Amino acid sequence: MATNSSSTKELFQDRLSFKLGVTEEEPLVFYDHYFAENIMYGAIDGDSNTIIPNEERLVTIKGQGTSTFRTFNFVADMFARVKANIRVKAKFNKIEKDNEDIINLNVTRAYEPPIRDYSKYFKRLIRIYEDEEITRVGIINITSFEQYVKHFFDFLKRNFSRTSLTFGHWLKSRSNSIFSSGLALSISDTSVSDDSPKAQFILSNCFSYFKKICLNEGFHLLENSPWVMVANISSPSFIQSLDSYPYINSNNIIVNNNIYYNITYNNEYKYIRSILIDSYNSFAQSSPVYIIHKIYGKRKTIDQVKYRQLYPVNGRYTESFWIDFYTELKNIEEPLLNEGQMEEIKDYRKKIQNLFDKDSALSYINIIFKESYKKEDYAYRDLYKRFLSSQRTFQRERGITRGTISGGY
Repeated sequence: MATNSSSTKELFQDRLSFKLGVTEEEPLVFYDHYFAENIMYGAIDGDSNTIIPNEERLVTIKGQGTSTFRTFNFVADMFARVKANIRVKAKFNKIEKDNEDIINLNVTRAYEPPIRDYSKYFKRLIRIYEDEEITRVGIINITSFEQYVKHFFDFLKRNFSRTSLTFGHWLKSRSNSIFSSGLALSISDTSVSDDSPKAQFILSNCFSYFKKICLNEGFHLLENSPWVMVANISSPSFIQSLDSYPYINSNNIIVNNNIYYNITYNNEYKYIRSILIDSYNSFAQSSPVYIIHKIYGKRKTIDQVKYRQLYPVNGRYTESFWIDFYTELKNIEEPLLNEGQMEEIKDYRKKIQNLFDKDSALSYINIIFKESYKKEDYAYRDLYKRFLSSQRTFQRERGITRGTISGGY
């Protein structure tokens, strides 16, 4: 059994056998969260808008001892049914008790606020900027918030193209966690990186029944961590229970009038603004003084001590500036437009905002960028094209022509 100290070849062979062994028997219950757009489950709605849970709709669920976690009410109800079923089976010795995590079914991890994790992620980018870029240009040349933001933008443009910068793009990336969706619960603290405890978990005798009851109650199990239960909102058992939950229906399970989830695009620029202001003010407080060398005449030089001013929350930069800044960041992480097109987009955004309102303008920006992920190399569309190409290559190599295949193309 491979461990973290195993060779690359051993890890590959062992994890391949683990993958085949886990998924071959009951493929419906396992969910490969990292395959193509699966990574976006619970992070986008049916219209490709990024979404986050409405925390007012989360309920508290008990863990072990005094610990508590949060999840959606329908996930809590699904979990309660699984736990009651396992408890009854264990009480009457109908299943083996060789896996304490399954028999006890104590939640160890649940909803984690995505904006909190995104803020940490974006602040790490800022720390890299301060460590590298400010050193490069010289701290004396960054004396104001305006300069701090300008150099930060230039730094991102040079170094972080096709990298998540905005909250919405981060939500669709591997940096985000399935636990930000409000749909996932973990019943174990088992390490994902070590296959030995993972194998022990799935080879326990009661695991087979656990899989069955999870499938019956509408849960997926994550393929890479089978102790993580993810509500499958398209499962028959979930759809049958929709009448129990107001505001959810079979046509719009994920987002319905912002009851369970909220669309993110109308607030993303505010997160960036807040983080940048806080970061600059921390920078200005830690390095409050800078020196200006004034030269008078041919020989006289006077050093003047200046102080970096903190930037107030309601500083001189308008919301229009921050929306344009946000739009530019979106074009760095998903390069779609040249400079001329960007200027046209920003100009048209301002006209929409003047004619209607800010949310309409942000919706316009969102429409331009929201489906760009479908063109990426990992997306279903690209994978399907590759599949068709490989099929045609296979047929050409064997002398098969279009006319000889039943059904054609």
